[in-house]
Amino acid sequence: MDINDPIFGRWAREDDHIRWHNHTNPKFNDFWEMWIDELGIKIPTKQQVLDKLAEARNIYTINP
Repeated sequence: MDINDPIFGRWAREDDHIRWHNHTNPKFNDFWEMWIDELGIKIPTKQQVLDKLAEARNIYTINP
């Protein structure tokens, strides 16, 4: 999986981006780092990554 592929991204307003990285608990980067730490040495399947992405999108919503 190429995590930099645009199909995995989405456009976000500046205020959303700031909120995700500065004001949400856990912060966006912390969300992913905690999951990676939980995995340990296990390599996740593509489906596990997509499921985690869906979870992140539910937490880190875009303001209308």
